[in-house]
Amino acid sequence: MIAAPRIPWRSLGALAVAVGASVAVALWVADAGGPAGVRLRYGLLAPLVSWPLHVVTTLTPVGEVLPFGIANGTLYGLGPGAVLNWTAWMAAAVVQYRFGRRAHAEAGHLPRWMARLPMAHPLVLACARWLPGGGPLVDAAAGAAGVSFRRAMTWAAIGHAPQAVAIAAVGAGLVRWL
Repeated sequence: MIAAPRIPWRSLGALAVAVGASVAVALWVADAGGPAGVRLRYGLLAPLVSWPLHVVTTLTPVGEVLPFGIANGTLYGLGPGAVLNWTAWMAAAVVQYRFGRRAHAEAGHLPRWMARLPMAHPLVLACARWLPGGGPLVDAAAGAAGVSFRRAMTWAAIGHAPQAVAIAAVGAGLVRWL
């Protein structure tokens, strides 16, 4: 007899909390007047407020609702914006990887489609995150597939670097065009 797959209830609950937190942050930032409103309200402390918000919204693909990466370039310039983007995405990558590890440990197996993917391949680990919503998915899948933490985070860092600069550059360029 084939055993029914175990449902990772704790992991699904954590995912629901992350999605809820992302939506709450997006609503709070919108109520504050967007990222520019957060900067006006908090002044020099704005990066200390916006960075954790960026990390929280980046935990799930829902986080792309609020374009923190572009806002960081617009509000803080190319260099600081790129650093804020990269560090926020890396912090979220660590959480997403650990989430994938936990979900796999809870479920006890990988779905067949995921087991067939070359999750340890550098191109997958670095470039899949460039797709819309790809970062959270590739980080969680790497954790679930048993890719070493060091390998996953090395390629996440490499993959996020050009993206962080490019997205901040878009934001910094928008300031000049307005």
